[in-house]
Amino acid sequence: EVELRAKYTLLDSDERLLKIVNSIPKDSIVAFDTETNSLDDKSAKIVGFSFAYNNLEAFYAPIAHFYLGVGEQVSFDGAKQSIIKLFEYKIIGQNLKYDLNIIKHN
Repeated sequence: EVELRAKYTLLDSDERLLKIVNSIPKDSIVAFDTETNSLDDKSAKIVGFSFAYNNLEAFYAPIAHFYLGVGEQVSFDGAKQSIIKLFEYKIIGQNLKYDLNIIKHN
């Protein structure tokens, strides 16, 4: 029996996000997913995205969370730059058609 212990990291600043994205090895396959406030891909607003490029680490970048006590978040510009860079890699996703529509409309 193999036990894997993954590390999950919150990337709550443009600098931290871009540092991780820019450190991904060139031949990586990246798992990508968006988080939204609706299931309707035409009207949903992106509130964050997650990605992973190995089986031991995953990352989440919050963008537009609105609630009392919310911490620092990635800017829309920082998110856009990072997503553009991520899509230079081979991308896999569970519902990638939806995610691509979210990116297009946001």
